[in-house]
Amino acid sequence: MTKAKAEKFLTVLAETCNIARSCEAAGVSQSTIRRKRKSDASFRAGFMMALAGAYERFELVLLERFFNGTEKVVVRKDGSEERMRELFEHAWSVAAQDAP
Repeated sequence: MTKAKAEKFLTVLAETCNIARSCEAAGVSQSTIRRKRKSDASFRAGFMMALAGAYERFELVLLERFFNGTEKVVVRKDGSEERMRELFEHAWSVAAQDAP
């Protein structure tokens, strides 16, 4: 695997936290990545750093959505739209009330 492909893979991995998508973007197979991780300590460290950064951003997005909800566009039969905010915290509290 070339240095450019390895860098592309790690960049996309850091952005997406998705190995398959990162392989596709870099034009390499997942088996190539497995071999590279086993044989190259520097690449392995970069792989772990990319995943750690991606997971950190993922957790922040989840927390933001949990506390602030997400916007949902509801399209009515007449074609008009209404924007609503779905709050996960509310959904969890309702589910907890229904629990035995």
